Amino acid sequence: MKTNRCFGILLGFAFLFSCQKELEFKGEGKDPLLVVNAIEQNDSTFKVYLERTTFFLSNEGEESKYIETGAIMKVTNVSTGEVFTMNQSTYDNVYEFPFVTAPGTRYKIEVSHAEYPSVSSEITTVPNVTLTSVDTSGFSKDGSLHKRAVLKWNDPAGENYYMLRLFYADPLYDYFYQMTFQSNDEVTSGQGADPLSSDKPTFDDLLFTDELFDGEQKQLEIEFMTYKGMTPAEDPIYTYRLITMNKETYLYYRSVLMGQEDSPFIEPVKVYSNIEGGFGIFGSLNNSQIVK
Repeated sequence: MKTNRCFGILLGFAFLFSCQKELEFKGEGKDPLLVVNAIEQNDSTFKVYLERTTFFLSNEGEESKYIETGAIMKVTNVSTGEVFTMNQSTYDNVYEFPFVTAPGTRYKIEVSHAEYPSVSSEITTVPNVTLTSVDTSGFSKDGSLHKRAVLKWNDPAGENYYMLRLFYADPLYDYFYQMTFQSNDEVTSGQGADPLSSDKPTFDDLLFTDELFDGEQKQLEIEFMTYKGMTPAEDPIYTYRLITMNKETYLYYRSVLMGQEDSPFIEPVKVYSNIEGGFGIFGSLNNSQIVK
């Protein structure tokens, strides 16, 4: 009886797998739309990346989506009334305009093309926020060397959005890469962390708002593992980068980070877009960093 029961179970599994069948997709993809990506950095050249959408089952290469000609791209400085127009990319799908992005300025992008619906978007660039100081100290934890850093800056009045990143440079082998860090500052609650927990969550990109410190000086403490070289010249060098961004850029990065979470209980996240008539992101950011 036991042998028969086991045989029956195996036969059932075989039946289930034998019923699987690959079905050919016979639907049609939607008409392609323009994709505009332009996250402008203060005091840097104003750049716009232009391409088109493709059907998700398409075998087209990445460069086949690039739009280098045929489009009329207009950028208006709404604050001053200046208008700049391009109908040819500078290289690949990149359109470089002959001006640098100014902080606290209203810009509008409009793109028309004979083969696609027109698109547009309008934003105000962020103010320049300066990371004023980073105070560091070393300590030992679980037999390993760690570093504690307290970052300070003055938050402008009004809604402001931030991302904190930490980079590591090895002077001996010329390495430079992004590294993780820990923090249980109150701002981490915006990324699902519990500030009251004794366990400090780990971040690659700490994304947060100024809701809890609007218009005040902010101090944010982080910790990370480090080491010391054989000589002082071999000690690692760290770059503490504070990124200020507008709400549109914050919502975009937030949707991207949420989409990267690996859990079977999380529903797919749609990447934020603020391009009317198409897809993509028109955003603004400012970088301020201290190297030490």
